[in-house]
Amino acid sequence: MKIGVLYICTGKYTVFWRDFYLSCEKYFLPETKKEYFVFTDSQEIDYEIENPNKIHRYYRKFYGWPDDTLMRYEMFLNIKEELLKFDYLFFFNSNLEFLRKIEPNEVLPQGNENLVACLHPGYFDKKAKVFTYERNSNSTAFIPYNKGKNYFAGGVNGGKSKEFILAMESMITNIKIDLAKSIRAIWLDESHWNRYLLDRNDFKILTPSYLYPEGWILPFEKVTILRDKKKYIDYKEVGKKTENFFIRKIKNLIKNIYKRSRIVKIHGGLGNQMFQYVYGRNMELSGKKVVFDTSFFAGNKTSKDTARNYKLNKFNLQTNIEFSEKSHPILDFWVKIKRRLGLNADIYFQSEKYFINIADIIKRELVLKKPLSNKAQGFLSNIENNNSVSLHVRRGDYVTDKNINAFHGTCDVDYYEKAISLIKEKVNSPVFFVFSDDIAWAKDNFKGSEFVLVSSPEIEDVEELILMSKCKHNIIANSSFSWWGAWLNSNLNKIIIAPKNWFNNEKANKNNDIIPDKWIKI
Repeated sequence: MKIGVLYICTGKYTVFWRDFYLSCEKYFLPETKKEYFVFTDSQEIDYEIENPNKIHRYYRKFYGWPDDTLMRYEMFLNIKEELLKFDYLFFFNSNLEFLRKIEPNEVLPQGNENLVACLHPGYFDKKAKVFTYERNSNSTAFIPYNKGKNYFAGGVNGGKSKEFILAMESMITNIKIDLAKSIRAIWLDESHWNRYLLDRNDFKILTPSYLYPEGWILPFEKVTILRDKKKYIDYKEVGKKTENFFIRKIKNLIKNIYKRSRIVKIHGGLGNQMFQYVYGRNMELSGKKVVFDTSFFAGNKTSKDTARNYKLNKFNLQTNIEFSEKSHPILDFWVKIKRRLGLNADIYFQSEKYFINIADIIKRELVLKKPLSNKAQGFLSNIENNNSVSLHVRRGDYVTDKNINAFHGTCDVDYYEKAISLIKEKVNSPVFFVFSDDIAWAKDNFKGSEFVLVSSPEIEDVEELILMSKCKHNIIANSSFSWWGAWLNSNLNKIIIAPKNWFNNEKANKNNDIIPDKWIKI
């Protein structure tokens, strides 16, 4: 019997190779013949000179995360002909170490089994609704909420050689299809592994005994240990530019102080409060302890912050997370330091990637506790009886504050004219319902019977957001407020048009991923 072991140790992960190899030789199927296929950017690794027929080193350029893990199957398939000479193949995470002897019947496929998968140590006791499957229906790794019984880790997998190679070929094909659409599954290769196994029953399931994280306490025997990377390498720097030493020290101090809970600061306007809430809600559902810091609305803000009102209490939230007005001075100090250094100080979590896996839960919660006012109900009836299109204009401090204007900018008349023209090409007799914090500007620029001005002091902003979501289509501004109005739109055939440049700041605009792939950017 011949076993092929697949192993990656690029960059600083080479520190784990020595102990992995020695423990694997001693404990993992010690009576079988094993050969190691090591993909690394190192010019030499321990024991390869003494064991030229056992250890095969292949040069792999260090690309960093996520490409080093996402493209692993393509890397392995480059030596497909060599791998087919083995009876079984196994991939192991670089930081795994074996602790006791493992017999063939424990890990090798038996009977009708062809593959081997390991339950994720963080999800073995969780309900399927909180599994972090890929929930983007445009991805080939997509798994809907009503499917799936187990969540498998990507750190240990394998099986009979031919069958595992077929699995790798299928997964890398799907990964490339996704990449062509600018999609990376939420947990990369692990997401594709879970999708591949979804409709199969020909695999052996290993318990988290075989992927036991260091420092954890699980109800399983500790057969292997997944070593804590932070103890061995400064993994935050892997694939990144070295951070200022002072900044790293402050980050570590904050983590140590708040290591028992994840503090999420709720601040900013309604749309940003919603982004922050769903980010924390997702962490809660994945088993983490979270506290929402709402001290911003109790006066804990700087002169640079625009005054806002707390609005999340208007929604039918089902969370058990504590909302606390208690300030967290260390975090506040960290924000001030970042601002002094010219770094981004505000984390709004403005992307659906932070919560897309719980999208159905979020949509059930982001409904108003109270019915719409009579004024809003009047507009709702009109919206439901027409080919309605919400059109949002965000001005306010985007115009009046020169610093905010320099960073955010505003959507100009040309943007709206192009968006309106595009809607008219695709929608019969559209009626545009205009929402704005500068209704006078809107009146001057959107004239005619096809435009209905909605915003007024008689309608709350939360009601406006719901009215936007009830429109059949949406034209949004570079605003989290209308982003949520569009995202909550339940029309399966909705057309959503968003500005291509979300920010006026070039760097911020380049790095943001706020606009979902299905939305039209102009």
